[in-house]
Amino acid sequence: MDYAYGQLSGIATIREDARKFRAEAAPLRMTTRALLPGLDHTYGDPYRPEGHALVPAGQARRFSTDAVGAVAVTQPPSTERILFLGGSTTECNEVDEPFRFPAMVGRLLREQGVKVETTNAGVRGHTTLDAINTLLNRPELGDAQTVVLMENINDRLLLAIRNGYGSAPGREAPTTGDAILGAASATIMAAWEYLAYRSNALFFAMNSTSWLGRGATSQGYVTERTLEELPPPTQPQKALYEANLKVFVAAVRALGRQPVLMTQALGTRSIGQVMFNESIRKIAGETGTQLIDLDAALPVDRAWAYLGDNIHLSNRGSREVAQIITAELASRFGFRYSRPATDSGLTKLSELADQCAAPDRGDPRSPPKLHQIVGGSGRYPSVSPDGRWLVYQTREGGLDRLRAQRLSDGEILNLTSPDTKVHERHPAFLDSSEDGFSIVFGHGTIGEQEGQERLMVRDHPSGRTRPLIDDVTLLGSIPTVQGQQVLFAGSRDESGSRMPNLYRFDPRTGTVERLTKSNAEQWRPVGSPSGGIYFISDEGGRFAIYRRAITGTIEKVVASSADEWDPAVSPDGRWLAFASKRDGNWDVLVQSTSDPRRTLKLTDLTGDEWDPAWHPNGRLILFGSAQEGEPRLMGMCARLVAR
Repeated sequence: MDYAYGQLSGIATIREDARKFRAEAAPLRMTTRALLPGLDHTYGDPYRPEGHALVPAGQARRFSTDAVGAVAVTQPPSTERILFLGGSTTECNEVDEPFRFPAMVGRLLREQGVKVETTNAGVRGHTTLDAINTLLNRPELGDAQTVVLMENINDRLLLAIRNGYGSAPGREAPTTGDAILGAASATIMAAWEYLAYRSNALFFAMNSTSWLGRGATSQGYVTERTLEELPPPTQPQKALYEANLKVFVAAVRALGRQPVLMTQALGTRSIGQVMFNESIRKIAGETGTQLIDLDAALPVDRAWAYLGDNIHLSNRGSREVAQIITAELASRFGFRYSRPATDSGLTKLSELADQCAAPDRGDPRSPPKLHQIVGGSGRYPSVSPDGRWLVYQTREGGLDRLRAQRLSDGEILNLTSPDTKVHERHPAFLDSSEDGFSIVFGHGTIGEQEGQERLMVRDHPSGRTRPLIDDVTLLGSIPTVQGQQVLFAGSRDESGSRMPNLYRFDPRTGTVERLTKSNAEQWRPVGSPSGGIYFISDEGGRFAIYRRAITGTIEKVVASSADEWDPAVSPDGRWLAFASKRDGNWDVLVQSTSDPRRTLKLTDLTGDEWDPAWHPNGRLILFGSAQEGEPRLMGMCARLVAR
């Protein structure tokens, strides 16, 4: 009947022509997003690297948007406006409201008498292309006189994956079966996400790891390590990026506004980031655009300013960025802003060592103060005998990594290559100088699964790496250096038990000596100036600390009803630092090597403290501390020990 009606009325021909016309165009798949208006979310378990220094413990983090989808901020109305464009680092979702830098810039300017509003239109995942689209297609964001752009890392990721900015053309004609299948697929995906985000079991199945700052999610969480595993940017990719920067500058000026370009800093040095920041500086110079060089303004040791991914800012980092931006924008409003001293929450190790070595005039009854000495996570610290370098272990993407800090200027160096897919950990110095050093460390286990680990040597700055011992059947872990010799826990890679015992290796002669033969586990050997060796063993059912004398006799020196761990002997041999779990959590204690009754508890916090190591001056103890989230490298003057 429908067929007959079409033929008799002639509408069949009109309908078919209309179908063809309708099917000839499909939407262009743009990547540009917008935050939903009217959001008011609270995050009940926010990760704050600085702990409770800026926000009270237990306080939720709030994230809200205004009526047009910009990040909400309470501020007085003004005709002078600044618009911030960028990705998630500009959006600042992970930063608590008072410290989000776009809003804080406005507050700092108003404190100087400038009547100004700021608008935060940063959106996670945005690139320069999305910033241009936002600028041109979202007039509801207001007529800002100044438009500030920070885009780098998202452009790098997009160009590395797609080698261009082109949006994917639509392939599904609106009037075809493909359009129905596409809509059905989208409906199924939407239903899956609806259910997964409302079911604990489904959410766990969807996410293999945890939230930002604690790990990576299957929904696309990226760290700087992820990008370093990709090929470095090519010259054609840089040219595309620079072209977008030029388009952005031109578009802003065409709208009668003033553009500002900002470099984007990361928590660690990145070749790709350096290249794209150079492009930002280049285009700012060529176009006469104001440049805010965040990468140059932040201190060399800047991991304290970031979450665990070294991309997204922490509260402290966002506050520091706001102060830098305010100082750079102040001239636009006719005044000069003096930035406060950087509050990184860190203490320079060289300064702390000098402080600890100075005569103590404080109250001997007061507990020593704890100092965080590097930003980011850290464990197993080791200071070179000449006091020029610090090496330690950090963790990225579920793998242990090695870093070093040059103590003269605080620069952090990544010692582990981005393409290394196994753990590298427990570093110890073989030798060092002003220009570089050699370390020995464990290399070879994968993820959380313990496997075969061998001892390796790495030189800096050359990066040359080789096995410490040629014998491939001898596995080794947790090395320390005693004079010219290397002590380690080792086992033979043969069938049967791999129970670790103590070994000593002499690099000068290439000889390996087995020091103990036990059916119990023996770990963490450390030498003393007297020639003895302290180590841990679970021979009695729990780990205790033992001492092997030069004669080969072994005695138990530290034991309790709990585990005792991590022995470290002071440079003068008078004191033994160690970690103990005797009071429920791990604490750092020291005990006289001549009188075990003289035992002092150095830490008594709610979290764990372990991995003690002595500074060469014998007055400073370094250790790892996990009070909230990932462990941090801390130091304290051992003035109670010195008394």
